[in-house]
Amino acid sequence: LVASRWILTLALASSPDPSAPVVVSGGGPASLMFAARYLQLNPFAKVEIYEKRARPRLKASHRFEEDTGFLAFGFGLGGRAQGQIDKIPGMLDKVASVAQKSRLWFVSHRDLCCQMIDHLESIHGIDGKGRLKINFECSVEHVNDDFTVEVSEGSVTKSAPYSLLVASDGINSVIRQRMVEQGEISCVRYRRNVGWKALPLPPQENKIQSKVYRLKGNFGGLLPRYPDRNVILMFWNKSRRSAQTTPFNVSTPQELRTKILEQFPDISDFPSEEQMRFFLDQEPRIETYMKLDKHAVPSKRLAIIGDAAAGMYSHLGQGVASAMERASLLAETMNDDEKAEEALKTFSQTSVKEAHAITDLNLIAHFGETPIGRKFPPISKVRPIINDPTVPYSSILKQNRR
Repeated sequence: LVASRWILTLALASSPDPSAPVVVSGGGPASLMFAARYLQLNPFAKVEIYEKRARPRLKASHRFEEDTGFLAFGFGLGGRAQGQIDKIPGMLDKVASVAQKSRLWFVSHRDLCCQMIDHLESIHGIDGKGRLKINFECSVEHVNDDFTVEVSEGSVTKSAPYSLLVASDGINSVIRQRMVEQGEISCVRYRRNVGWKALPLPPQENKIQSKVYRLKGNFGGLLPRYPDRNVILMFWNKSRRSAQTTPFNVSTPQELRTKILEQFPDISDFPSEEQMRFFLDQEPRIETYMKLDKHAVPSKRLAIIGDAAAGMYSHLGQGVASAMERASLLAETMNDDEKAEEALKTFSQTSVKEAHAITDLNLIAHFGETPIGRKFPPISKVRPIINDPTVPYSSILKQNRR
């Protein structure tokens, strides 16, 4: 009898509590896509999301501080991303209502998340009353060995159990780093020596045409922004020894306005002096190339998606589409709790293959911007089909290998 109890205790300790919720670390587009698809396919499941930022507010461009830099960055949603969103009835229409539509749908990170959250909560319950609970200003800080995580909310830390843990906590993922330190996952990561920021503009007197610019190590473009605004996406080359944190290496709002007007003379209105200074003082974002050998640790019932799983350059504009595809893949694979470990292995194999393919395609596209690459375009066949959801990234890469 004692031996039987010991065996039962050992078995319970080596597997998660099946009544515990699925815990998702991070509340970005990949997390929300996974939650939407998983709850759709599993009618009795519960999902709990922990997001370190405050709840996003729609059209936050009216508060400059909430909508500049990274948060002003706009996704270009093509057919591949739209196809994933459209798997959830009504969600594509919700996103379309805040998108500036052209060949792609341009939508800010904040507005996209806001619309997805609103739609999810309308279906699955608000503030934990239904099958979905989203905890804002909370973050997963540690993964324990007993299928629990340590969650921080201000100065308070609590332990939360999970039946499945989904790490979607960004390019600097705490959970991924923990798995690398434990030897569960290996990671190859390089940072591109390019900084970037995004500057939202107030309404203009006249409509401004989208365009790109290149000037002595600086490049970028002016993009449309719903409903009647624009955002300037600015990149600049950084040497390894450079401390440059601003586009054009300017230091004052007036210098920045002058440089912008040299590229976009039709701009009539700029943010205020205070807002421009806030923009200049922000730390720039750095593009990262990253590959993992696994996107899941089955023994820990843990999966990795979004920017936590793959880092890629932005040339082909597939970051959000790729993340949503792999988020849906995870939800569609995890349908049988009794075979969860096998399902995670299957997910990891496919996810790694496709993530590596789009990461390499972006790297090749980056080479195409060099003088040699412009002379001998390496991926001329890619752009017409990159947003086709019926063609896997791995197939596109195979077609373009030389």
